[in-house]
Amino acid sequence: MTTILTHGDGDGVCSASLIKMTKQYRSAEVYFTHPMGIVEDLKNIRDDILVCDIAIDRHEYKELYKILDEMVEEGYIVTY
Repeated sequence: MTTILTHGDGDGVCSASLIKMTKQYRSAEVYFTHPMGIVEDLKNIRDDILVCDIAIDRHEYKELYKILDEMVEEGYIVTY
């Protein structure tokens, strides 16, 4: 299973919609998040992930990278 994490604004919704139009991601779940919340949100998601339209926050980036690295080490596919 894949979870698409995207921003809830117009370009985030459009980005996720375009991704879901592809055959590979039709069954993917869409999860709306934001730059300051993605770290906490990722702590509860253990799927392959595809992140679109989420800026990397300068205060949260080290924790974000740590979580993404852990997910890859656990065998999940991470696409940012």
